[in-house]
Amino acid sequence: MGGQDAHVLSSLLAYGNAAEIQDAQASNYDVSALFAGGNANWIASVSTISAPHDGTTLAPYLVDNIPFLKDFVLDIVDLIDTALPATTNIYNFRLDQWGISPQQNGESFDDYLTRITSSSLFQDTNDISIFDLSPLGARTINENYPLASTIPYFSYASLGTSKALLGNTQVPDITTLVFMWPTETILGSYTASSPVRIDSSWWPNDGVVNSNSMQGPTLGASSSNVVAYDGNAYYGKFSFVSTYSGYDHLGTLMFAPHVSV
Repeated sequence: MGGQDAHVLSSLLAYGNAAEIQDAQASNYDVSALFAGGNANWIASVSTISAPHDGTTLAPYLVDNIPFLKDFVLDIVDLIDTALPATTNIYNFRLDQWGISPQQNGESFDDYLTRITSSSLFQDTNDISIFDLSPLGARTINENYPLASTIPYFSYASLGTSKALLGNTQVPDITTLVFMWPTETILGSYTASSPVRIDSSWWPNDGVVNSNSMQGPTLGASSSNVVAYDGNAYYGKFSFVSTYSGYDHLGTLMFAPHVSV
């Protein structure tokens, strides 16, 4: 989410936040420089690598398959319990500030996880990273946080899939890490009609983010926000530099021994 964070930070420094400014004035205290606006000169430029500017379709897929994720987590816990039984009750999600207490004595991890996933924290709010990472959440960010007109932005994409021999879906490249193949396959064929239309243009991916999303923010914003890099810096726009093919998401972080950036 670093790319989204950099985008929002640059927008806040440039334009501020009206609600924060009004609240500060009403409460008679100095507004934070983060929300005051007029500080875009603190940033010389922004560069992002494999960032979900338009979100990732992995987010809605995970939300739709929360029961599967819960079972997956429980399977891992069972394995840990078998190998290291003393560690079973060590993990604490530390959600106390949202009214979710740690695992209680006598409460199984299964019940603990059910209590967490059933909380209103996950049911009744969009103030959570999984929403920001979705195409709908990214569109919301792009609509509310325009690019700073005095800052040049640059983006790089990664691509760990290729067109399948049969059909138009995307399948993992053999150069990518094996444990990324399942998510590369999922993203390589995921479609949706709403709330954001997802078609085959979203299928090329790096196992975590759709490659088209990495170029820059277009959902909820003007497509002219993104231009092809031509050696010049364009203020208030993302210059899309290039796509690194054969890289999964971790490969860009040097987790793959056979590639280097």
